[in-house]
Amino acid sequence: MRSVGAVTINSSYVHTSPSVRILRNIARAGGIRDAWCDEFLPTNGIPEMAARIIERKAPILGISVHIWNRHESLELAREIKRLSSGTRIIAGGPGLSSDMMPPSGVDVLVRGEGEMDWARQLGLDAAHAGPSFFYTEEDAALLKNRIVYVESTRGCNNSCAFCQSGSAQERERPYLPAGGIDALVRHVAWLSACGAKCIKFLDRTFNSSPTRSLELMKLLHDAAGRSQIHFEIRPELLDEQTIEFLSSCRPGAFRLEAGVQSLNAIALKASGRGCAPLAALAALGRLVSAGTAVVHADLLWGLPREDMRSIKSGFDRLYLSGPPEEIQLGFLKLLPGTRMCDIAKEHAYIWNQTPPYEFIQNNTLCPLEVAQLKKFARAFNVFYNSGRFSRTIPLALARSGLLPFAFFEKLALALEESGPSNALDGLFRIFLNQFGHLDPIADHLRLDYALGQKVMRLPGFLTAQVDITLADERCLHVRRDNSVVFLALEHAPAPHGTGVFEKKCPALYRIDRKPDGLHEFTLLARAQRSK
Repeated sequence: MRSVGAVTINSSYVHTSPSVRILRNIARAGGIRDAWCDEFLPTNGIPEMAARIIERKAPILGISVHIWNRHESLELAREIKRLSSGTRIIAGGPGLSSDMMPPSGVDVLVRGEGEMDWARQLGLDAAHAGPSFFYTEEDAALLKNRIVYVESTRGCNNSCAFCQSGSAQERERPYLPAGGIDALVRHVAWLSACGAKCIKFLDRTFNSSPTRSLELMKLLHDAAGRSQIHFEIRPELLDEQTIEFLSSCRPGAFRLEAGVQSLNAIALKASGRGCAPLAALAALGRLVSAGTAVVHADLLWGLPREDMRSIKSGFDRLYLSGPPEEIQLGFLKLLPGTRMCDIAKEHAYIWNQTPPYEFIQNNTLCPLEVAQLKKFARAFNVFYNSGRFSRTIPLALARSGLLPFAFFEKLALALEESGPSNALDGLFRIFLNQFGHLDPIADHLRLDYALGQKVMRLPGFLTAQVDITLADERCLHVRRDNSVVFLALEHAPAPHGTGVFEKKCPALYRIDRKPDGLHEFTLLARAQRSK
C-alpha cells in the first residue's frame, strides 16, 4: 500500500487533533511508511480541502468526524468520492456514533473506539492499535502556542444521560503506552519543551481516583514547565490533600474544568448524574480562594425538572461561593444515541434534529425563557468570562445590592438594546451607563480599560468624568512601580484630527490595591491646557 491518510476539520488553529495522529501512527507502526495526517479549518473551504487530499493519492482515507463538524466532514467525503471514486473512505468519531449505516460518500463506518477497526481495514495486526502517544517528532514544530492532548484513562464511571461517554456504559480503565506513568510524564515534559500552550487530558473525570490523580498531579507540575495542564474534574471528589497541594502550586500551572452542571439535586438525579452540590460548592470555593489553579466551572441549562427559578438560584449559589475565573453556561444537547433521547418524551423535550442537537424547550422551560437565558449567556461571556472587567465587576456587584444573576441580567438587557455589535468601547459604555453612578466604579472601569489594551488609550466617555479641564480624547500610558500603578494622561490631541499630539497636559493618578482587593485612586497632579 503506497499511502494512507487521515484528516479532520478543527474548530480553530490553536487545537491539534489527536485522532488523526492516532490513525497515522497505527499505519506507521504497521509498516506503511507513507502514512500522513492533515488538519483543516472551516475557512479552508471544501474545494481546497479536497484538492490537498487528492494530491496525496492515498487509496485509503480516514476522516475523524465530530458533532460540530459533521456536515462539513460528510460534504468533504462526498466531494472526494466525486473527484476520486477509487479512494476508500473510512469515517468515525463522536459525530457518527449513532449512525447505523455509512453516510453517503463513506465506505466504512467505524463506531466507538476506532483503533482496532482501523488496523483491520489496513490489514494490520491488532497489536499495532494499542495505546500510544499522539505526537511524534515530526509534529514538534507545529505545537508551539497550541493546545495538545494526552490521556491516562478511557471510559467513564458516570452514567449521565446527556453524555455519549456516560451512555456508553464503559467503565473507566487505565490507558497508557508502554512505560506507564513515567513515560507519560516524560512525554508531557517533551510537549512543554515544544512550546505547547496547554496540555489537556482527555480523561472524562481525571480525579475519579483521588489518590492516583494527586500522585500524577505532583509529577506533572514539575514536568510541564511553562505549559498549563488542563483536567476535567468532579469538584465533590477533591479531597483535602489535593486541595492543599493545588494551593501550593505555582499560579496558573493547572486549569481545572469543574463539571458542576447543576446545583439542583432533583435535576441531577433525573439526568443520571450523581449529585453532591454542597460538597462541590465547598471544594470550588476553597480552590478559588487559594488563587493558584485556574478554575473553570460548567453549568448545563435545560436539564429535566429544572425551571428558571432553580437556574437563577443555582447560578447565584455558584457565583457567591467564590466565582471561578470562568463559568461556562452551556445548553442541553440531546445527542443521538444518548439516554437523554430515551427520556425526552417524558419531559416534553423539543430539540434540533441536526447538529448541535440543542434543546428548544421542555416542560419546565418555554422557548421565551430559553431565549432569555441565551441572551444572558452571551452577556456573561463578554462581560465576565472575557476578563475585561475583572477589577470592576466585584466592586460594582457589591455596591449594586443585586444578586449575581440579576446583576448580569441587567447588563444582558442593556447589551440587547445596544444592538448586535460587541465593540469594546460599546461594552464599557454599557457598563458605565448601568453602574457608573456607584462610586468609584468609573475609576475601576478606567483601570480595566487601560490595563486590558495594548494601545493605551481612554475614550472620551471614560475621561469625561476625570476632574481636569481637557475635554478631548486623551492618550493614556501605564507604568508599574512595584505594587503602585501610575496612569498618566499626558497629551491633548491637536485640533482638526491631524493625529499630531501637542502641549503636554498631565494628570497623574496613583492606584493602590487595598487588602480587601479594591483599588484606591489618588490624584497626584493635574494641569490646565497650555495657551
